[in-house]
Amino acid sequence: MKRALVTAVAGAFGAMGAVGLIAAAPASAAPGVATCSPAILCSVTPSLETFFNSVNPANQLDTFLNGTTDEDGNNDGLGILDQPTTFVNSVGEFLSGPRLPS
Repeated sequence: MKRALVTAVAGAFGAMGAVGLIAAAPASAAPGVATCSPAILCSVTPSLETFFNSVNPANQLDTFLNGTTDEDGNNDGLGILDQPTTFVNSVGEFLSGPRLPS
């Protein structure tokens, strides 16, 4: 009985939260602005896209092999294919001795 009551209360609060999100959406958007229907999808869709990109095996394999690249096209050097060069550069920098802070 207690479990059923807790489940019912949790379900009611969840439903109120979803209704609140849908009701909080603006009735009309400015020209040129995309609208979502229902409104809850406006906040969920970007999160789902990010999630699906993060679990996509093709993306993960590319990140593992080549690392990540920023908007300017600079590679972070952390891919498995970059590791030998990164290691050599790191050892060379270490062996060049201490430097004064910039």
